[in-house]
Amino acid sequence: MVALSQLDPYEHTGDRTFLTRAEQVVAVVTRAWDTDPAKACPGGMDWFDSPSNTVRATAVTSPSAQLAAGLYQHTHNRGYLERAERWYGWVYSCMRQAPGLYATTAATTAAPTRPCGPTTRAP
Repeated sequence: MVALSQLDPYEHTGDRTFLTRAEQVVAVVTRAWDTDPAKACPGGMDWFDSPSNTVRATAVTSPSAQLAAGLYQHTHNRGYLERAERWYGWVYSCMRQAPGLYATTAATTAAPTRPCGPTTRAP
């Protein structure tokens, strides 16, 4: 994810321009959070931004959680921490198939691989 690449230069230079760029991406990826409670294992982020999309993806949700956690580390903004926990919670509870093994995508009609916990609820 491009936004994650902004955190490294911020950490090395302290130039807030990089931090601001990373923060701007959170608003975009937050839009991708699936809020439909009728879907199997509600939550997760859409693979791509389209009304016809039916796939929620680990490869989108995990790096978004990592970005939010990194931003919390630098800003201490609890909103970032809450997003990181929610997003990672969905990946762990809905996409984890075994220790270290995660499903790549979840179709909206697929049954969850395990029961979803409270961290998977929509924002």
